[in-house]
Amino acid sequence: FTSNEFTQFCARNGIRHICTSPGHPQSNGQAERYVDIVKTALKKGFHKGGKLADVLSKFLFCNRSTPHSTTNLSPA
Repeated sequence: FTSNEFTQFCARNGIRHICTSPGHPQSNGQAERYVDIVKTALKKGFHKGGKLADVLSKFLFCNRSTPHSTTNLSPA
């Protein structure tokens, strides 16, 4: 299922939406791994008593400013 509103959002923001097989997360491994990384970071931040907005903001800043080990480029 893909709503017209979501399709338009993707088009406006230059996002290429790719569907994968339901019930088979391995076919979307890179995205699944990133979700795991975000969940782990949020859990650690909450464990230290952080608030969602602060923990997420700090994670995104660090993630976007850290160079990738292979490309040596940051995602941002």
